[in-house]
Amino acid sequence: METPSWASYSIAWLATLALILLSFRLLRRRTLILPPGPKPWPIIGNLNLIGPLPHRSIHALSLKYGPIMQLKFGSFPVVVASSLEMAKAVLKTNDVIFTDRPRNAAGKYTTYNYSDITWSPYGPYWRQARKIYSIPWLSFLDLQGNIKRMKALSKKFDRFLEHVLDEHNERRKGVRGYVAKDMLDVLLQLSEDPNLDVKLERHGVKAICQDLIAGATESSAVTVEWAISELLKKPEILAKATEELDRVIGRERWVEEKDIANLPYIDSIAKETMRLHPIAPLLTPRVARRNCRIAGYDVPKGTTAFGGGCVLDTPWPLGIKVIQASLGNVLHGFTWTLPDNVPNHRLDFPPLKNTHFKLWLSLGSNFTCTLSD
Repeated sequence: METPSWASYSIAWLATLALILLSFRLLRRRTLILPPGPKPWPIIGNLNLIGPLPHRSIHALSLKYGPIMQLKFGSFPVVVASSLEMAKAVLKTNDVIFTDRPRNAAGKYTTYNYSDITWSPYGPYWRQARKIYSIPWLSFLDLQGNIKRMKALSKKFDRFLEHVLDEHNERRKGVRGYVAKDMLDVLLQLSEDPNLDVKLERHGVKAICQDLIAGATESSAVTVEWAISELLKKPEILAKATEELDRVIGRERWVEEKDIANLPYIDSIAKETMRLHPIAPLLTPRVARRNCRIAGYDVPKGTTAFGGGCVLDTPWPLGIKVIQASLGNVLHGFTWTLPDNVPNHRLDFPPLKNTHFKLWLSLGSNFTCTLSD
C-alpha cells in the first residue's frame, strides 16, 4: 500500500482550513441583521428598480421598506436613510464612520485622481482642503462609454484651467507684495506656502477650482432658472417676492449678500426651489469605514450611503449665497411675465434633466429691466 505523500496531506489540510473559514464566514453572515429591502437579482442587484429619476425611485421603495433600507447596486450594498431620524443616525451619530468616499471612475477621471474636496478620502489632505474653502476669498465670487467621456471632459477642463493658471501666474510674476484679486490668486499663493500641513500641488489647485465652478456657479445658475420657471406659474408668489424686495431694498440699488438675512421670503423661495428641483438629489456617496449598527440593523464595513454630514458638499455655503443674491437681483431688477398667448398651465413640465431649458427657449418670457447702475 502506497504511503500518502506530503502533498496529499497539505491539500487535505488546506481544504479543511478553507471549509472552517467558510463556515465562520457563513455563520457571521447569518447573524447579521441587515436593513430590509427588495431581493436583489444576480449581477444587477436592484438596479432594475431605479428609473431615470433615481431619488424618486428610491423614495417609492422607502415607502414600502421603511425609513432605512438596503439596496444592491450591482454587487455593492447601499444603505438609504430616508427620514430625518435615520439621516441623523447615519450622518450625525455615525458621521465619523461614514466619512470616506468610494473609489470610482467619476472621482478618478474628473477630479484629478480624487484631488478635490468632494472625492478626496478622509484624512490630512481633505481636512486641509476644507480649511481652504473656509478662508475669506470665498467672498470673491465603460460599457456605455462613460469613462471615455469622463476622460475627454477632463482633458478639455484641464486645458481651460491650465490656461487660466498660466495667465494668473504671469500676472503675479515679478510683482512684490502682490494682492490677490480673485480665488485663483489665493489658491496659487497657498500652493507656495511652506507651512501647509499637506503641500497644495498644481493639480490640487485645479481640482478645488473645478469644485467651485461646478458646485457654486453652474448648479446655482440652473437653480435660479428653475425658480423663475416656478414663479411664472404662480404670479401671486412672484408679487409677494417683489414686494419684499421693494420694501427692504428700495428701488435705487441692487441686492447685496448682506441683504439676504432681511429677505426671508426670497430665502424660502430659493430653498423650496432646491427641494423641488435638486441639482444632485443623492449627493456624493460615502463608504462606511467600519462595521456599525443603525436603528438596530447591522451596516457592514464597505457599505455605501448617500447624504450630507461633516463631509457635506463644501461649496454649499458659497452656492446658497450665489443662488439667493442672484435670484433676488433677477427678481428685483426685472419684471417677469409670460407672453399673452401662454397660459400658466403650459409650464407644467416633467422634472427631467434640461427640460426647463427647452421650455424656456420654446415659450420665451417677457422681461424688462427696472433698475440701472
